[in-house]
Amino acid sequence: MNLAPRSKWLNTVIRPALTPAGVAALCLGLWGCLAIYNATCHLSPAYRFVTRQLVWLAVSGVALAAVSTRDTRFLRRATAPVAVMTYLALWLVLLCGVRVHGMRAWFAWNGVFIQPSELAKPAFVLSLAWLMDRNSNRGNLDWRQGYLPALLLCLLWILPIALQPDFGTVLVYVFTFAVLYWAMNGRLLHLAVTALAALPAVGLVLAAHPYLTTRWVAFLNPRAYADTAGWHILQFERTLAAGGLTGQSWGNAAWSQAYLPLGYSDSIFANTAEAVGFLGVLPLVLIVLAWVAYGVQRGTCCQDLFARATVMGMVILLAGQAFIHLSVNLALVPTTGITLPLVSYGGSSLLASITAVGIVEAIGRAGTRPVADGHA
Repeated sequence: MNLAPRSKWLNTVIRPALTPAGVAALCLGLWGCLAIYNATCHLSPAYRFVTRQLVWLAVSGVALAAVSTRDTRFLRRATAPVAVMTYLALWLVLLCGVRVHGMRAWFAWNGVFIQPSELAKPAFVLSLAWLMDRNSNRGNLDWRQGYLPALLLCLLWILPIALQPDFGTVLVYVFTFAVLYWAMNGRLLHLAVTALAALPAVGLVLAAHPYLTTRWVAFLNPRAYADTAGWHILQFERTLAAGGLTGQSWGNAAWSQAYLPLGYSDSIFANTAEAVGFLGVLPLVLIVLAWVAYGVQRGTCCQDLFARATVMGMVILLAGQAFIHLSVNLALVPTTGITLPLVSYGGSSLLASITAVGIVEAIGRAGTRPVADGHA
């Protein structure tokens, strides 16, 4: 029996996936399954959520292995078709998606839910990187050719998401765009002018969705709205206090299981903090910081602007979403529906996050080697 083809497949598919970040992502996904079980073990059946997440983790592992074998040339060529398909899905879900928690943001089929706005995140970063590379002037992003096209692209992506409406995800997209532009030597003045120009639009959104204003008011004085908009913030505080330094042990987070909404997704950090305490969740914060340092090191080694912008964008995307989730769960900002990448329940989020890690690793394998023609 000739084992050469199998050996070649193992070398080209499995080995690239077994990079430090790839292994860490899969391990963190497994740790997330434990956190999901901790948040849902009191429900019946107890293994329903964690079983589904394990299936998605297996699918994500295959995606990680597949993406990690690609190079910058392939990613550049794949950007346009992937971006078009995922962008069309954002509009299609408005027509035939299902409504959950007041948002029409999911496709559903036989109990399987897919969220296009999550799956589109890596494609959004790739499209921004491609446009920045195309319109840069010797690595500089000026106002007319560099910034305005990228801003228009960002607005096109967030429009269908805002119509769902999912303003938490819109925040992640806008944060990624702004920080990536700044990281690519963009001018803060451009971002400041845009923020001022956007104030009337923000006012219209607040007028059309009064609950957003109520969340801010409740954040400033949650006890005055203890039974309504301030409820979630107070449960965050009480759950974290119940966890203390060392926690209550896995499966015994009684307060969060009884009172904390969405403890397996939007509130998973606080839920886990009650079980394992401050010392137990501190590594999560350190992992996010390590991811930023690792990604910056990877990005600075890329001589090709598209590769550098892609790596930095994926890093900003995951780290920014993680910090927003942590800030909400620590009651530092008003509540919004943001999952913790790789940890929270949600197959679409898990698949998109691990794919983003795979893209970073795929580009990182090339090291400092530039693309031959710069626009392959």
